[in-house]
Amino acid sequence: QEYESMAQKPYILKKKNILLTGLPRFDYRKDESEKKILISFTWRQNLSGCKKEDFVKSDYYRAYNSIFNDERIKEASEKYGYKIVFKLHPEMNSFMSSFNVPDWVEIADAGYTELINKCKMLVTDYSSLAFDFSYMGKNVINYMFDYDSFWNSTLFRAKGYYDYENGLGICAKTHDEFVNVLIKCMENDCTPGQDQKEKIKDFFAYTDRNNCKRVYEAVCGILK
Repeated sequence: QEYESMAQKPYILKKKNILLTGLPRFDYRKDESEKKILISFTWRQNLSGCKKEDFVKSDYYRAYNSIFNDERIKEASEKYGYKIVFKLHPEMNSFMSSFNVPDWVEIADAGYTELINKCKMLVTDYSSLAFDFSYMGKNVINYMFDYDSFWNSTLFRAKGYYDYENGLGICAKTHDEFVNVLIKCMENDCTPGQDQKEKIKDFFAYTDRNNCKRVYEAVCGILK
């Protein structure tokens, strides 16, 4: 599916130059999982430069604020021994004064590589971080709190081949649905279900950490 997608518009690639190698960055993923759950959402371009009074009216603000203030998440994380870790988009820095971040939530300073390696599960919306976690056999929740408006907005590209609603992660679209899924995951030590494991197995062509080698050899072959 990815191959066929890249061989069509809007890409201008020739099929002979589209090679199945695996992403080089996956070679640097090491499972050093601790009992941490990473939450990281992609930014919304329409919020860039907006005033704080407008930001607090957005679905984006409500999604964050609802998580920060949900006692069910706090109680479950304490019960099952998980730390909730947020990695914020840089654009969020100017809006953090709008939130009252509880002490059971950690705002991460660490880089993405460290967080991917050390966190046992990911909560995101549409971030490609989900593929890194899935590649490592880790659990993912796709909490898509603004699914319809996100894809219908002219600010965002059209849907690609990947089906987020039936993808590698567990889909949730409302806050309560997300909380229920999150707690259930913690109850099961954040381990992917059998259905997810099968999807992950079928999705990735290579899991041998030799992607860099394949890319190098492919480039050398083209340049000959």
